[in-house]
Amino acid sequence: MTSLDTIAAQRIGIALRFSAVMCLFFFPLPLLGLFTSALDGVVVGGLTWAWIYAFAQFAVALLLATRYTASAARLDAKITEALRQSPKKG
Repeated sequence: MTSLDTIAAQRIGIALRFSAVMCLFFFPLPLLGLFTSALDGVVVGGLTWAWIYAFAQFAVALLLATRYTASAARLDAKITEALRQSPKKG
């Protein structure tokens, strides 16, 4: 049986991991764009690395949202099971 405290700790761990990935992927764009010339290179046509990086953020956001939703659904199922197995009070 999984206790609610264990599930809460798992939820915090998942939220911290997803938040870390978001921060590490999303914060460099404005920093690299404003303070360096790293994203100024033209890839094809007039498309620079900055545009590619910005569009990649949409894909990463969708991927992270999908993965987080799946993880949250698994935790919700564990919570439901833990509550079902817990003794009734009152």
